[in-house]
Amino acid sequence: FSVNYIVPTIGLEGTPVILKGNIHQTPSSDIFCAFGNVIVIANMLEKNTVQCIAPPAHTAGAVSIELIADGISIAPHSPKNFTYIDSSLQYIYPKLGSVFGGTQVVVTIGTETAKNITHCKFGQHISTAFTSPNINDDQVICASPRASIPGTVIFKVSTNGIDYWPENVYFRYFSQPRVERIRPSSGPAETGGTMVTLQGLYFLDSPDLMCRFGKVGGVNGIWISNEAIICEAPEMYPGDHEVEVSINGIDFISFIGT
Repeated sequence: FSVNYIVPTIGLEGTPVILKGNIHQTPSSDIFCAFGNVIVIANMLEKNTVQCIAPPAHTAGAVSIELIADGISIAPHSPKNFTYIDSSLQYIYPKLGSVFGGTQVVVTIGTETAKNITHCKFGQHISTAFTSPNINDDQVICASPRASIPGTVIFKVSTNGIDYWPENVYFRYFSQPRVERIRPSSGPAETGGTMVTLQGLYFLDSPDLMCRFGKVGGVNGIWISNEAIICEAPEMYPGDHEVEVSINGIDFISFIGT
């Protein structure tokens, strides 16, 4: 007997782990896997391939993994460990995005786990995780895929492309807003303070609703209805400035009022 290959090498309780090598089973032999000190039954999938289900672990971290055949423990050539990850997902932001997709969702999770996140799942759609110099070591980013209709989906992450968790985090897709009119379209630049009404469609009542005038940082929006919001224009240099609106505080939809 010998074990040359293990996949995945990181996961959770219940992760199916495949071991391959020179493995065979006779009517008189039983095959097991040992995850640290915990022994579970191995299922022969095909010649030279067995599957073991990762048992519960008291804490996150690496444990040795071995194949036990005919009472003999066989350590794999490499790697020799299976790593249990911390499955506590702390926070995602933003928690909503357009059905057009592309919203960069920052996932905050344990540092060691963040290093190993490979994918996110928005409902049934999978997105590849990536890092950025602009986020912390305990964070990763996933861009939301397109959605066919607005609605709320379960958001999950994975370290191996097999196990996804948790079951209690949600992401909401909204219809892409459209601005059709801005009134008034001008106001005093030096003092600001003009209450500008934006009229259009699909304005969602969101705590992150905001407007942006030119390059000035976003100002909070006041939701009136699905067809109207109000934003107070800030102090600016005289001239024409592009006005943008955001439902989630991250993705701005640009237009120029007339």
